[in-house]
Amino acid sequence: MKVGLTERGTSNGQHEDKVFDSYDDTVKPGRLMSSSLLGTVHRYKVYCAACLALSAALLSATLVRNDAGTGQLRLWEEVCDVFLGVMLCGEVVLAWRSKGLQHFTQDTWRLGDALIVALTLVCAVVLIVQRRALAVEGLCAFEGADAVLLGIRFALQPMRLVAVASKTARAVRDPQELPVQSDLLGDPRRPPRNFESVLSATQAALLREELPAHLRFQDWRLAYAPQLHGVSMRTFFRRQAGANVIVVQDSHGGLFGGFAPEPWRLQASSYGSREAFVFKAIGATDCSEEMASESIPQVFRALGEAGLVLQHSDLHHLRLGDAISVSEDFLHGTSRDCQTFGSPTFAQSGDFVIQHFECWQVGGGRLDV
Repeated sequence: MKVGLTERGTSNGQHEDKVFDSYDDTVKPGRLMSSSLLGTVHRYKVYCAACLALSAALLSATLVRNDAGTGQLRLWEEVCDVFLGVMLCGEVVLAWRSKGLQHFTQDTWRLGDALIVALTLVCAVVLIVQRRALAVEGLCAFEGADAVLLGIRFALQPMRLVAVASKTARAVRDPQELPVQSDLLGDPRRPPRNFESVLSATQAALLREELPAHLRFQDWRLAYAPQLHGVSMRTFFRRQAGANVIVVQDSHGGLFGGFAPEPWRLQASSYGSREAFVFKAIGATDCSEEMASESIPQVFRALGEAGLVLQHSDLHHLRLGDAISVSEDFLHGTSRDCQTFGSPTFAQSGDFVIQHFECWQVGGGRLDV
């Protein structure tokens, strides 16, 4: 997935520990993943408008026809019917895979789309049966097929028009309601039953695209969350043994976190690699949890400068540079302008109170219970 880059300067007098040597390549800070989505917003709006126009045309054609038998459909009507059916089926399948069954069934509009898809499939089956019957010499057309198709078309066309009109209005009103695009791999998380993550499916899919190539196709399993596993730094260390993504939501609604390429462990010195990055959900500060779940993560990668810390952890805290530091009680933390990632302070005042903390293990390795 191609994304744009935005430069964000930072000055930092904070001391950061040594962990890696200098690198030849230069990485610009502030990689804004929303640019990939925003680059498709206009095309998606055009697509929605085209579907709306086609749905209106098909509805008008259905209403004015004297003979509603679909065997008499004009070519353009059949082409439009097939196009709209395939597109809507694709969106429903994509939404199902990216959101999961539980979230999908809680979305009224998605359930409406699923009903329209079901009617479309029924219409297609009846049409195939009717035409096969007509193709057999001396065999009468499937009895009642015209009546069935007429009823389905009169039910399907208005419903499809309303669904497409709603989708168009939502895309115009709020571009962030754009569904997960087909070039994304979908939500990688496999959470425990009844666990509600503060990270949305779209955010998880976008962060997945930023992982190293060998981890991009791996599932994420919840390694640690204080509300499930208790408040203990030793438990946190014991429950994960691989690359992981940490997610923090503070008491002001700010949503941020980072990717740690190495498992967190008790170690006096710093460790990690330049594959690490931190992120902040743009617009997530001072907003509700619902709004935070719809914001787009902005990624800040390790800049490759010598003498700066990536990961450090002991029994008292864990940290990604100065960008994010979480205390042993998983209740308090700090964020500062960070030279390691070229990132600004993620929390409003630097110090923050943790509302939610999650650690997702990426790929293999043990996951102790």
